[in-house]
Amino acid sequence: KLGLELGTQHGCAPRIGLLKVDVEGAEAAVFRGLGTYWCSAEKLAVEVHSSQALQEVKGILHRLFTGTTHVTPQRDVKDHWMLLGNATKCSEEDPRDLRDSEGVPRPKRLRVD
Repeated sequence: KLGLELGTQHGCAPRIGLLKVDVEGAEAAVFRGLGTYWCSAEKLAVEVHSSQALQEVKGILHRLFTGTTHVTPQRDVKDHWMLLGNATKCSEEDPRDLRDSEGVPRPKRLRVD
């Protein structure tokens, strides 16, 4: 969360080109901690370490991630999966487009469901 806090000091959401997560079973906690920054994540690469964690992560993504996901079991490691995601725009004014035409940072805009 520290990185996200530092990225918003200038009033705009940080762009997250690739959110890569390999936290040995704490994947759901990481995703819950993103809060309103889901619109900043453009791509996901997540190693999931149990079937229970996979179901929890998929539930969180279904509610909060705007995009497509694909889950592949890891052949060499029992009860492990790779989850990949590609985001779509969150709204007409995508908060990932952080600068206006003159290069000035825009204020953070969040998706509201």
